[in-house]
Amino acid sequence: MDITDTLMLASRDRENQGPWEAEYSYGGEAELHQHFNKCHKNPGHKNFIPVDKFTINDLPEGNRDQDLMDYIRVDSDLTVRVTVEYVSDRRPATVPGSDMPYPVYDYRGQKKMTVGSGWVHSVQIFCDNKGFTCECEDCKKSSVSKTNFAIINITTATHVVFDDLEGAHTTCHLFFDSGSTPYNCSGVVTLKGMYSRCSEIDNDWCYLKHFTHDLDLARRLEQRVKLRDKLRDAFFTDLPLVDVYKRRLTSVEKKPLLFLVSHPHGCRKHISIGHCTGVVNSNPKVVSFLYTTASCPGSSGAHICIPYEPPNKTVDGICYNYSGSHCGSYDEQSVTNYCQVKREYKKKKSNLTVKTLAQETGSWENNFHCTDKEDLRKRHDNCQKNPGHQNFFPADQFSQDNLPPCYRADEMFNLIRVLSDLTVRLSVSYVSEGRPETVPGTDIPYPWYNHRGSKQLRMGSGGIRRVTIISEHCHCKECQISPTPETEFAYIYIESSAHFVHDQMEAEHTTCHLFFDSGETPALCSNVVTLTDMEYYYPKEGSGLFSLRYMTHNMDLARKLVRKVDKSNECFCLLKEVFWNMDYGDEQKQEIPLFVVVSHPHGCAKQIGIDYCNNYNTDTNKNNCPFAHISCEGSGGASVIVLGKTLYCPCCQVH
Repeated sequence: MDITDTLMLASRDRENQGPWEAEYSYGGEAELHQHFNKCHKNPGHKNFIPVDKFTINDLPEGNRDQDLMDYIRVDSDLTVRVTVEYVSDRRPATVPGSDMPYPVYDYRGQKKMTVGSGWVHSVQIFCDNKGFTCECEDCKKSSVSKTNFAIINITTATHVVFDDLEGAHTTCHLFFDSGSTPYNCSGVVTLKGMYSRCSEIDNDWCYLKHFTHDLDLARRLEQRVKLRDKLRDAFFTDLPLVDVYKRRLTSVEKKPLLFLVSHPHGCRKHISIGHCTGVVNSNPKVVSFLYTTASCPGSSGAHICIPYEPPNKTVDGICYNYSGSHCGSYDEQSVTNYCQVKREYKKKKSNLTVKTLAQETGSWENNFHCTDKEDLRKRHDNCQKNPGHQNFFPADQFSQDNLPPCYRADEMFNLIRVLSDLTVRLSVSYVSEGRPETVPGTDIPYPWYNHRGSKQLRMGSGGIRRVTIISEHCHCKECQISPTPETEFAYIYIESSAHFVHDQMEAEHTTCHLFFDSGETPALCSNVVTLTDMEYYYPKEGSGLFSLRYMTHNMDLARKLVRKVDKSNECFCLLKEVFWNMDYGDEQKQEIPLFVVVSHPHGCAKQIGIDYCNNYNTDTNKNNCPFAHISCEGSGGASVIVLGKTLYCPCCQVH
């Protein structure tokens, strides 16, 4: 095919893709430079600065700060060129919920070169970690997979890399900072073959991961990620709020600075500087930030960053991320571009705060099971609050059939199952002398004050939220006196309601049972893992939550929990698309969210409670449900999963 024909075909694809700014090529790598030279949007690319020539003088006069300069440089180091050689047959014809054509739908199932930008957002390094092996294609084919490897996590736009089919045909080029192609730039590193962890059409974010055996590269990138986060903290103390932006945008000289590091037309990396000029807040799922920062085809997926600290930290409970991935051109006449970030609501944890707990759920003690080690099953069977426990299902017997028909998506079931695996039973056998008589600053009685100093046993629920594996000498008491201290250990972080475990003294008298899914007692359940000697880690101020930390040398357990925590995060991500596209069938149920509580009622084996909440205010996102039908004594501190179309769901709270 003649080069003129291939250039025309690529030009046609750019015009037909709508507002997005991916680049296309029918002539391969060599033709991208032709697209750059013949650009119609930014002839001459006067507002693009090659990264190897960028200096502090290129910043606006009032923004020539060395920290900002360093931040842009490290962000540039983490920017990648994304090249996709295949179009997935799963691409939709239109953007879900609209009649806007989705890019390259007509090329589904075909080989086609699409180029965009992306950025490394995190790096995970594994060095001889038992239980973790590399999952790259070479290791999958080998009889012995490597245990020294790393995962490089990259973010780009969903319209650039749509799913795992396209991810498998994706190549990312790091450090393409000079030269006409990556192959004549001496510092370029090529990452071939990506795995799509999650893609979100609404806010146009795609999360990719790449397995590598090059640990020197991984450590280099890890250092850059840490430096980026450190420098970012110099500018960002909270998420920018859309209302604050609107106030600032009335003053021209105060328009927030916005920079973009991308690969225009798939060529070497460039930096462009502009300002945020507006906010489009009409979409119930995402908000669009508008800006004058220059972009071109090939800029799609690039990291957008606004170095601006909002003066007000709470406006109507609505907040927006400070960064996003570049989407495309919003208005060509005014040379305005845009990115989309997902709408999030600051959780109005009305069911979490100490005051609300007292007002809405009755006596706090009623949320936890207090006992003198009597028969737990007897208390369960004689329950006055929920006789028969009709809305409760044993965790080991829970199936999709237990969910209402409109909620039986695989993603929903998987989320409930993995959160069930991370739910724990907590038993506290001491009441601290340090418990106050009332909640500080109020006249609300604090629970168990009258039992201070006693060995009253109480039981509740909690959830594992984080697991950190550390590869260095352990400093626990055992290792300090051992001639061969452990060189690897882990911290398991468990979250529950703050008033349940008050301080370190109570933490030392706390026992945690994992995987207590069946049997009369933990001792009769073969899979149970028991944790003692807990450490009171910290309370989450204003949230009604606290964390316990447990140190373990059981690395098999730690890695098992790491996988489950990662799985829960992936399930949340995958489930978002389900909510916005699911067919509810029953119109009435669209306004009535489903509540799921995973807990240990009466201290017994884990159960999953399911019920609709008719008192959820969808206008204010305020929850007035006390979960009466799906919680009992012993459910206090359990996870509450909220599933519903009109909410930004799923969300996970604590009862």
